[in-house]
Formats: sequence, C-alpha cells, structure tokens
Amino acid sequence: FAAMDTADTSKMIGQLAKQKAIPVLINLRNCITENIENSIRGRQNDNEIASGPLGFIYLFDGIDELTEQLLDYVLSYIQELSHKKNTVKIIFSCRSGSFNKLKVKSNFQADELTICRLDLTHIKTFFQARRNSGKSEKLQNFINAQSPILVAADDILLISLLFDTVEELHENSTIIDLLDKK
Repeated sequence: FAAMDTADTSKMIGQLAKQKAIPVLINLRNCITENIENSIRGRQNDNEIASGPLGFIYLFDGIDELTEQLLDYVLSYIQELSHKKNTVKIIFSCRSGSFNKLKVKSNFQADELTICRLDLTHIKTFFQARRNSGKSEKLQNFINAQSPILVAADDILLISLLFDTVEELHENSTIIDLLDKK
C-alpha cells in the first residue's frame, strides 16, 4: 500500500495518490502500555497527515497478542474508526490458531488471507539477504545434516529467530531449543 518495495519516491507518492490513502501500521503490542486512540493520533501527528486530503488504511498488527479485555476495547474502537469517512480500509494480522481471530471475525465481515508455511527455500533466501557469511555457513551445516529445525521453522518469526541464534544452536537442535533462545 505504500509502494515501499521501490526506492523511487515519485512511485511511492503516485501509489498513495492512486489509492487516496496513507497506510498506518499500529503494532497492537504497544496498546498494552498506550491507549490505541493516542497511538493512532500520534502516528498521524508524527507524519503531519491528520487533516490532509488522503484517507487511511489501518493495519492492526498482532490481534493475537491482546488479552481478552484489551481485545474488546480495541475492537470497539476499531468499530468506531471503521465508520469514519477518512477510513479507507482496515487490515488485521493474527496467527491462525488464535481465539482473538474468532472475535474479530464475529465483529467484522472481511476477506481472509492466509500466509503459506515457509520452507527451506525461504530460509535460504532470508539468510542470503542478510549477507552474513558466518551465519550462512552455519545454515549450510544444518542443511547438510538435514536438521529437524529446518522443517519446524516455518514462519517468519521462527526463521528470524533461527537467523539470530543459529550460531548458538547445533545441527540436532529442535524447535524447543530455538524457542529457548528467545
């Protein structure tokens, strides 16, 4: 939505103008310590866009991380936000097994997209993109040993954790060992 995959500022501006909306990422983990209304208002004020001509596309990241009580409060606020004329779209991210996902679905009619499980090809790409030869060599040792951890690391959080801790693990490490490093 922000055309951030390009380094061309004019393309980014063109994308925002085309959709007539600015994407706003709200990390819901922050709502544990900060009021969601203040968080959104702060994002808009930081970027001096609160009263501009463009609307907003809100991405609420981490619905699964909220307590039930906080979820009710957040969903109530998002319901109000959805009726504002400058709200173009609302997007939620949530892990598939979360109870909170069911609550969102009962409060909002929405399309659901599922991110596929990641595999060894994705892990290799992730490591290569970070250009750390030591960690890439260690990954290759895991591949050669057909380490079970490579099958278990099937989402971006686990792959990122694997990258961060690969030098502390051994080829026979399990997903439990990986999570212990967290």
